[in-house]
Amino acid sequence: MKASPTLASNLQMVLTVSTDTRLDELTGGLISTKDAVKLVTARLERTVKTTRDVHDEVDEEDPTSADLLHAAIERLEQLAWMVNAETMTPSAAVTEPAK
Repeated sequence: MKASPTLASNLQMVLTVSTDTRLDELTGGLISTKDAVKLVTARLERTVKTTRDVHDEVDEEDPTSADLLHAAIERLEQLAWMVNAETMTPSAAVTEPAK
């Protein structure tokens, strides 16, 4: 079975992105959950920053692709908040749901 040009192009893009990443490599070995949450949150935030950095340039060339980047930014920011929430300290005691 021969790979389609689109599949080959997508694979090449993934390989290029992974080779040219701006993210620091994770250290080997076990780390604490708190440290893992910090590392994952930092990587999500760095990915958002990189995506924001290229957004305007992409928007000039292809507004539809820029819309996709905007959606990705929105979702990555949500995920960064949710992952980081693992380390947040509650500011109020909740013992039962609000009525």
